[in-house]
Amino acid sequence: MPAVMTYASLVDDITLYSERTNDATYIAQIPRIVMLAELDLAASWRGLGNQKWVTDAFTIDQPIVAKPAYWRETIAWNFGTGTGNATRNYLLERSLEYCRIYWPDPTVSSSSVVPLYYANYDWDNFFVAPTPAVAYPFELGYYERITPLDDANQTNWLTEHAPQLLLSACMLQAQFFLKWMGERLQAWQGMYATQAQNLGLEARNQTIDRSTAVDK
Repeated sequence: MPAVMTYASLVDDITLYSERTNDATYIAQIPRIVMLAELDLAASWRGLGNQKWVTDAFTIDQPIVAKPAYWRETIAWNFGTGTGNATRNYLLERSLEYCRIYWPDPTVSSSSVVPLYYANYDWDNFFVAPTPAVAYPFELGYYERITPLDDANQTNWLTEHAPQLLLSACMLQAQFFLKWMGERLQAWQGMYATQAQNLGLEARNQTIDRSTAVDK
């Protein structure tokens, strides 16, 4: 049976690779090391593995729309109008100030206009202008922080498809905790950079097919 990575096996690997199997303080820190590695990957890596699409609908007369859990960056946002809501309309990203200037009173809505723009209101919410007057169904694409690992969630996309990258990211974080700033740090930095580059190239190749002409 092929070897697979789980949260439990990742914790064991981090302990063994660091040669700290009897260091209780270090072992207790490993959940934080994994968390920091996951956040680093969420901030730096973009690919099909952390791309997600969700559907919902606007709330009438409400310009504030909650972002999905673990949202990191928006890819695209469209909503349906017309017969059967089959016509796709794409919202354009603008600054919050632009949206407020364009639609100065968010308490006003009109069925004669549809939403045109969105902005990041804060980390947890979007701001839409004009304010929706109809509960248009929408589809939101975004990059997410892949569901965090813990004792209750043993696997995710990274453990299944990029365990080498996850382990390198964790070991890189571990070096800082252990204050190993010499050759070991450099080795793991190189390993992490190589694996991130390879996964990024794979992600890029997944967006094209062999019949597409691209600049190399």
